[in-house]
Amino acid sequence: MALSRRHSRLITVDGADYRWQVRRDSQCVYCGGGLGAAFVVQRVDPQGSVLVVGPSHSMSPIVPAVVRTRVRSALSQGWVPARPGTPFRLDEAVSR
Repeated sequence: MALSRRHSRLITVDGADYRWQVRRDSQCVYCGGGLGAAFVVQRVDPQGSVLVVGPSHSMSPIVPAVVRTRVRSALSQGWVPARPGTPFRLDEAVSR
């Protein structure tokens, strides 16, 4: 399932284009089990697995610089955005 163009923002990280969207528990179809998400990210082309960044009580505002940092962190932890599969979960508290 692709992120909607209408409700997401485009961002470029290290030459690759991604779409990202701030999500809440009730909106997050990728989270399952009520885990919730602060935001989700998906590569524009080729589309593959979704990055789900979990919320934190002390989370800073979600701005493009935060999204870039989390995408780079997920990539270094093994997220392969072009490969289809289950969502890759990155907990905000761990990735600071």
